Amino acid sequence: MRPATSASASEIIEALAAELARRVPAAFSPCLGLILTGSAARQEATIARRPEGAFWLSDLELLVVTPDFVDPRAAGRELDLVSALIAQDLRSQGISVKLELAPAPERYFSRIRPHLFGYELKHCGRQILGTRNYLDRIPSFDWRLIPAEEAWRLVSNRIVEWLEYLLAGARRLPAEQFYILAKSYLDLLTALTLVTGHYAPGYAARFDHKDAVLDRARRHGCNLPHGFDDALAIAFRYKFNPEAGFEFLWTRKDGSLPDLLRRNGFDRLYDELPAAFLAIWKWLLRPGRLWSNATTTSHIRALASRVRGWAKLLLRSEGATRADLLRRSVRLFRHGSPRVLTYACAARLLDPQSGRTEETLAWVRQRLPMPPSAERGDWTALANATVDFWRRYLRHSYA
Repeated sequence: MRPATSASASEIIEALAAELARRVPAAFSPCLGLILTGSAARQEATIARRPEGAFWLSDLELLVVTPDFVDPRAAGRELDLVSALIAQDLRSQGISVKLELAPAPERYFSRIRPHLFGYELKHCGRQILGTRNYLDRIPSFDWRLIPAEEAWRLVSNRIVEWLEYLLAGARRLPAEQFYILAKSYLDLLTALTLVTGHYAPGYAARFDHKDAVLDRARRHGCNLPHGFDDALAIAFRYKFNPEAGFEFLWTRKDGSLPDLLRRNGFDRLYDELPAAFLAIWKWLLRPGRLWSNATTTSHIRALASRVRGWAKLLLRSEGATRADLLRRSVRLFRHGSPRVLTYACAARLLDPQSGRTEETLAWVRQRLPMPPSAERGDWTALANATVDFWRRYLRHSYA
């Protein structure tokens, strides 16, 4: 399938969905159904229609429904290979897209509890293959039941991903780098909408409430950078029309993104992002912000989650590493779960004022859940260790 350069984003999405509904089950026999998720399901995918073909800046994300007896890890590895092969073939047809196929056992849908992904999957997901309606199995819940901690998780994950970008993102095209930047701002807005009472599924719906959200956050002590409002507006424009007014990102295939943005008047977005991350991250952690309705039961659940996180990490480690990790877990348990500690390390390393000081580096060496490979690693080594741990153990886990 080679889409016409004049095809709309929705036409490109529909054609590609039909293609995947044919190809994925042919390549992965346990497939019982396919569910389109993320921005493509909401018709909000960022797609540039270039002369050479359709260039996706958004990821194309799908859940592949499998029988309950299929091992999710083995299925995930197999689907990674399938997605890579399909993406390679699509590139030869003029479609550049990062395809993500994630296994989802049938039991998964009926067990979804209130959280952001589950809510958007229920309300925006699109099943494009399968005889059973899996989305109907997701329990209905009001978005106000989504724990406020979800906002903090979202911000924390984007902090880790920005660290990852700082380590290796410059290898991407400037247009791709700028998309990471723009989406970071839009997801910070998502987090703020959840805790200020203005959440809605979809970037467009959330952006409609931008002024009320930012006003309430600032009135309650969130110290957002002065340019945050303008940055959100630019990010939103790029999300929905990545070529109009951004030609300079497409005419250059290499070079430093900060330099490119500075020459075209967009440098403030890049320079102020770490401050925006940390302002919202710290604000969400203030006493009473996330756990104002904490009860004995919620404290017990939090403790159980911490135990579960360390136990899962220990079970996935091997040999001498497990022995070292056990000793480290005993020392670090009182400070938090592996997830909480990883997020804290990422936030410390991202701080533009103190992230590279020896005091911060020593703190990160002490608090990383997995012992760093070098006793006195520099900023790059510790940032790499933080990102690697998150990708390996936390990205697709809820513990």
